[in-house]
Amino acid sequence: MQTQKLTRHLFFRIAGLLIVMFSASFIQRSGAQAVSDTSQRLSPEILPGKGIKQFDFFYAGEGKSRNMYIVQNGKITWSYTDTTGRGEISDVILMKNGNIIFAHQFGVTLIDHNKKVLSNYNTPD
Repeated sequence: MQTQKLTRHLFFRIAGLLIVMFSASFIQRSGAQAVSDTSQRLSPEILPGKGIKQFDFFYAGEGKSRNMYIVQNGKITWSYTDTTGRGEISDVILMKNGNIIFAHQFGVTLIDHNKKVLSNYNTPD
């Protein structure tokens, strides 16, 4: 029992650290600025490159739908809908081994690429 508590504690400490590190890195690199006038077009009519096929990416929505997608070559190759968690997804990390760790308003979940829940922690009510 004690080992399980320690493992869970370490898992969430590491998950929290990773989320903070990746978030800080993204904010630093993006240099995003708020735009107050939305009437001006912010992008060209036709985008350069290959559009959505240009880059493969992982998307996890911030909305209450709780969906995640891996897009490769412009097509959705993997998707997952979290039906057991509560609140919207806050942050997601696609790990090198294919596992996905995501935080939501009331906990953290780790799943594998086959959508099997490996670990889940819900905050106390």
